Amino acid sequence: MNIKKLSFLIIALLAAGIVIIYELFNYNIYLKNYFEKSENIQNQLNSLRKEEYKLNYLILKTTFYLYENNDKVMDELKTIDKKTEKLKNDIFFKANFPESYKKFTNYKTVYLNNKNIVYRFFTYNSIIKNAVIYLDKILNSSVFLFAKDRVFLQKEIYVIGNVLIAKNSFDESFIQNLNIAYFKNKKFKNPKKEKIKNLLISNLTLFKSYFPKYKFYLNQMQNKKTFVYIKAVFDTFYLEMQKNIKKLNFVFYFIIFILLGGIAIVGFLLYLINKEHFELQKSFITDSLTLLGNREKFNMDIKKYKTPVLYLINIDKFKHINDVYGSALGDMILKKVADVLKNNFSCPKKRVYRFGSDDFGILCEGKMDYEKIINYFKTHPVIINGREFFIRVSIGISSEFPLIETADMALKRVKKDSKITSLVYDKSSDLKASYEQNLAKSKILQNAIEKDLIMPVFQPIFDNKTEKICKYEVLARIKSDNMLISIYPYLKIAKENKIYKEITKTIYLKAYDVFKNRRDEFSLNLSIDDLLENDTLELIDKLFKNSDFAKRCTFELLESESIEDYDIVKRFIDKMKPKGVKFAIDDFGSGYSNFEHIVNLNVDYIKIDGSLVKKIEDKNTRLIIKTISGFAKEMGMKTIAEFVSNKKIYDLVRELDIDCSQGFYLSEPLEKI
Repeated sequence: MNIKKLSFLIIALLAAGIVIIYELFNYNIYLKNYFEKSENIQNQLNSLRKEEYKLNYLILKTTFYLYENNDKVMDELKTIDKKTEKLKNDIFFKANFPESYKKFTNYKTVYLNNKNIVYRFFTYNSIIKNAVIYLDKILNSSVFLFAKDRVFLQKEIYVIGNVLIAKNSFDESFIQNLNIAYFKNKKFKNPKKEKIKNLLISNLTLFKSYFPKYKFYLNQMQNKKTFVYIKAVFDTFYLEMQKNIKKLNFVFYFIIFILLGGIAIVGFLLYLINKEHFELQKSFITDSLTLLGNREKFNMDIKKYKTPVLYLINIDKFKHINDVYGSALGDMILKKVADVLKNNFSCPKKRVYRFGSDDFGILCEGKMDYEKIINYFKTHPVIINGREFFIRVSIGISSEFPLIETADMALKRVKKDSKITSLVYDKSSDLKASYEQNLAKSKILQNAIEKDLIMPVFQPIFDNKTEKICKYEVLARIKSDNMLISIYPYLKIAKENKIYKEITKTIYLKAYDVFKNRRDEFSLNLSIDDLLENDTLELIDKLFKNSDFAKRCTFELLESESIEDYDIVKRFIDKMKPKGVKFAIDDFGSGYSNFEHIVNLNVDYIKIDGSLVKKIEDKNTRLIIKTISGFAKEMGMKTIAEFVSNKKIYDLVRELDIDCSQGFYLSEPLEKI
């Protein structure tokens, strides 16, 4: 071969190499783009499925609660409309997943039909609700108006009772024989009675006429064909994606085959791209930290199980580990936990997943001894760089679909109850009702904060020697229907919803307005949650610049919470003491009563827990209270007895030489001083 031909061949090979390399880079870009867009479609479908569940929940909510309006349902329908329209117009979705796209259009058709049913249902739902509300008002008016017409009143109560039962049970049989004719035939000379009677007849007739259609459309909505169709879209999407991946693999290996006779550099580049290709494919279904399967992998695997059971495992207080030791060490602990779960605890067809943060899942074909997992971590520390970390786990178990959601319900119940470490989801249990109650409490609390309905009340504390008021404890209440209700049942929800600090700040500001120009002493409750909030600490600094205000204030620290965070509390006390602020340990004797910490904290008062004071007539309990009182006097601290509810308790408290008393026997909390 002459130089001219060789040069031509070299140029041709170089040109071919350049073209191949160029096409490889284009292929790589296409591959990345394909997986990104595919993942985006999957996320949109997943989001749409969640919105369907949310819509179903909101419809049920507006059905059961008389005064719940339909605005949220309408907003949810608009959200689903936007999401379905976006997917419908997705060109990539239509081109690359034609079968899934076709089933998606079927889903949209079913959804639009269901949407029309929702609108029709709302029409009848509003009529039924209004009828029930008016019937309730009519019954309230009738109790006194028809007191002498006992037969009429009894029949009225009976028919309205049947209406309410029919409304709540969706049982049409209760309204078949309402005997409206009786009321039509009944005549009263009293115009008020006649008016009430006519209102009763019209609302009973209205309810009876529209209830069958109301029930019909409610049943239509509960069929939830949309769930079936969206699931079909998901299933087809995964199958098509697997087919597409196989096609991409075929194209990819074809390019590799061509490059086998090419130059070494092109082969090397193919190797790198081949590696990246599989990493992208693997990353789609793999958690990058622990290398366990992720939620997408779980959704693919679950189809291979006949009787799947999911064990959802959460590391207790893992956020605390991250905050104290840093996320790098936290990641090491997560990897260790993943290895433990993967290499221990056998069950049929076991697969282990990480669903995000500190949540792990074990999927089994049937049951496993999950108590072994809890006991293992109790006795085996996680060792990182030679250092031992004892962790605890909580487990939610479910065999009810959707597995992750139902197992998560069980897990959240475990997190709220310190007495249990695991719970099996039972669809007949009150888990769903508990969530609805918490939702209602959250709404009441949020409304109270937005409308400034959180109010302070002031319970006097009496000097046992002079029998006069020596100070007031400031307590929080929620104003509802011109009444003040205790905020205590809402505090846990407030902490979960991150609005606890708003309650504290509101009470502190209102207490300041009351006491800044008075001479009374007062006390404010302070928890460890408050001491961990910069906003709350900044407010305290601002309010306590007033030295006279500071000298009259006592902070009551909850003994069971604050003493466990001894260093944080001590720093705060050391900061506020020079300003003249006094401190009390609240509920002393209720939990971990550490006398040494009390001494080191240098508090001014010990409030003896009400659970002890209530039992003061018991000889042993009286001895405990006497010991606390004696300890306080030796340390120069004053004592306050809580929950003094009657004269006998009050006399015994004074007999034990306790300095002050507080309770309903002496005074209930006052709206105004």
